[in-house]
Amino acid sequence: MKPDVLCAWPVHTDFPMFRHQLRQQRYYFHKVIISFTKMQAEGDYRDFIRNAMSQDRITFVDNEPAQAKEDWRDKATNNALNCSDSEWVLFTEEDFFIFYPEEFWKMISDLILPPVEFVGYLQDVRIHPCFMLVKREAINKTTKDFGVVPDSLDHFGKFTNELKDVPKAFITETDTKFQESFHHMNGLSQNMYLLQTGQEPNYRPEEFKGYLKACLKLDIPLHSSFVEMVGKYLKVGDVS
Repeated sequence: MKPDVLCAWPVHTDFPMFRHQLRQQRYYFHKVIISFTKMQAEGDYRDFIRNAMSQDRITFVDNEPAQAKEDWRDKATNNALNCSDSEWVLFTEEDFFIFYPEEFWKMISDLILPPVEFVGYLQDVRIHPCFMLVKREAINKTTKDFGVVPDSLDHFGKFTNELKDVPKAFITETDTKFQESFHHMNGLSQNMYLLQTGQEPNYRPEEFKGYLKACLKLDIPLHSSFVEMVGKYLKVGDVS
């Protein structure tokens, strides 16, 4: 089982750790589809990211900004889904990190035995869209609406509700089988946005600083503006 990976990627932000993970773990996936989306923020890393990932066999999708009554993530996800053809699809986010891929994917394979058609990451009571592995047959039974329902449901909430009767399995970070094999880093995109707009990152700042220090040590291309911004935030490039 090699799923297609679908990820909505804001054009104004780079995620070096996620790029590194995709390169190191590319073997485990069929297609990797990055769906670029334009947000209300300055900056555009698309050309850099395309060049930096040129050896990683990535399918890139460009999306126009969401118009009235459109949801940016629903648009990005559906356009990525149109490029997908694997039996299984992994909807994920750039802050979901797999530390031991061989063991992790072996455990996932053990979970998707029939009749299971959906493996989700359960965070508190929510099936979080940072990791949703769904069989295509199940996806095709939904309206493929991945957007927000105002005052009711967050992104992927309607999609998840439409799959309520599909046989499921869940992973959690407290499950002894999966413990320490992966980590969902909440708040990464928001912290990056705050940093890029000259504000102070405020969600688990020490974890965020550790993430940035690790990014600077990666053996993959890093954009000069990213390195400069992170260096200033970490106080004169202190990455020890």
